[in-house]
Amino acid sequence: MELTEEHSKSQKRVEILKKYPILSFIIIAFILTYGLGIPFNMWVSQNLNIPNPFDIYLSRLITVISPGISAVILMWSNKEKIELKRFFPKSESIHFYFLIPFLTLIISIISLISGGTSADLITTIVLKNWEQLFFHLILQILIIGIGEELGWRGWLLPNLNKKYTLIKAIFLVLIIWTLWHFPILYQKSEILLPWLLIITGATVILTWIWKNFGNNILLFAVVHGSINYPQFFWDNQTNNIDSQLILNGWTISGYIYFTIGIIALISMHKVFKTKYKTNTVGNNG
Repeated sequence: MELTEEHSKSQKRVEILKKYPILSFIIIAFILTYGLGIPFNMWVSQNLNIPNPFDIYLSRLITVISPGISAVILMWSNKEKIELKRFFPKSESIHFYFLIPFLTLIISIISLISGGTSADLITTIVLKNWEQLFFHLILQILIIGIGEELGWRGWLLPNLNKKYTLIKAIFLVLIIWTLWHFPILYQKSEILLPWLLIITGATVILTWIWKNFGNNILLFAVVHGSINYPQFFWDNQTNNIDSQLILNGWTISGYIYFTIGIIALISMHKVFKTKYKTNTVGNNG
């Protein structure tokens, strides 16, 4: 009798997930992030002595994989299969997986130089700390990139675009993704502005990639991680570069990514009013 009642309750929960998939995704992602992720972050920071940069990613682990876990739960409730090939590079676009991290590093270096940092100093830091820079890239892609993008672009964007036009879906993803980073919204304006520029630009850039290269989680993760890793690296160099110069560079990077986003948005104007009709676990955007 108890098993029957428990099974009935379980079925009701699954039915709720099916009836309100987008709302369920948002609620689960936020509960995991703020109910488990933030406390775990604080516990790791206060109790574990882990060398840099690994401490940054371990403390954020539960937080950044929360959107991905939420997506997996929704896929499970709808009996959708996660195709493993979405986590591997596509042969026809494999060069992008190597080119993108290089281009974003160049953008960060140009931004720092434009913001007043010496080119010689930047060269010295990169050559002296290239292993740390490399670890930031790999950890960004594997942990933050895949953890978040399985949720944001892998599940949320296609499902929003099934219900709404593409332009509305882009706007809604931007709002949800921004609110998910809620604590950042309380930062000072000189920090908040470049972050808002970057997340806006990245939202459009990643949507453009989804429309043009399909629903490939690894490619989303590479782009997401590649945008992040230079800034995470430079933020750990405040003993070598004045923090204001780093902030100057980050602000310039923000305007660059925002401009790229605007260009990507304009290039998609013909499909603004279209809706997504392919299965969410498929490969075609």
